[in-house]
Amino acid sequence: MVTERLELSALALLAPRANQLRHATVPSPALHSSPSARRTSSSPDRQSFPEPAFTTGRSQSLISPTFTEFSISVATTQLTFVSYNLFNSSTTMAPRNHVASHPDLFKVNFQDGSFASELLAVKDFKKGDVIASLEGLTPGPKRYTSVQVSRDSHIELNSDLVYMNHSCAPTAIVDIKNRVVRAVEDIPTGSPITFFYPSTEWDMDQPFDCNCHAKRCLGEIRGARYIPKEKAQAYWFNEHIEELQREEGLVN
Repeated sequence: MVTERLELSALALLAPRANQLRHATVPSPALHSSPSARRTSSSPDRQSFPEPAFTTGRSQSLISPTFTEFSISVATTQLTFVSYNLFNSSTTMAPRNHVASHPDLFKVNFQDGSFASELLAVKDFKKGDVIASLEGLTPGPKRYTSVQVSRDSHIELNSDLVYMNHSCAPTAIVDIKNRVVRAVEDIPTGSPITFFYPSTEWDMDQPFDCNCHAKRCLGEIRGARYIPKEKAQAYWFNEHIEELQREEGLVN
């Protein structure tokens, strides 16, 4: 009888907190401040937020929470409490408030773990195709989600493009001058859309070890400033990066 009353009391105490959590909003990784929701087919990717076990989409409310039982012994009475298992790592779901920005062009493949998600093509792109225009950009400070667009200016992409991972053998470029993302090789449906981060970034906010396994993989990615001249020649860079490289004697 004592145990039953205490179980009911524990549930009564937990219920208000569960009600608050079911109405909570999961922050959008594209706008969250610190690294890139971008950054791993090869890198840390810009994002990953643990997802509530009781949601199945953007608007799903509390349906069937998972419970975890544990016991506390007080004197000679065994008291059983019940707590909500609020986060379930066995199921990966998109953030509850995520709305695809370019559903006809690409999608985010959300994965468990930090920076493990990726951007996948939902149609075939040929080499030279414009994958998307850079629109809806907002200026901001240098951070893991930002893209450098000039010597000292950075922007936020504010779209699913923030989930483009780094690769030392990228499938696309971010062309700042023409404000587009362009395929540099054929990208079949379901394939990752990646770009070479130092092509836009001079000195990155958050360096990382690359795992792209490309033959010309640079290993640690810190920004164009740290790529030796003999290696930099193998990569494409935006004009603002080329200007800085010339000043530092990193290109011919």
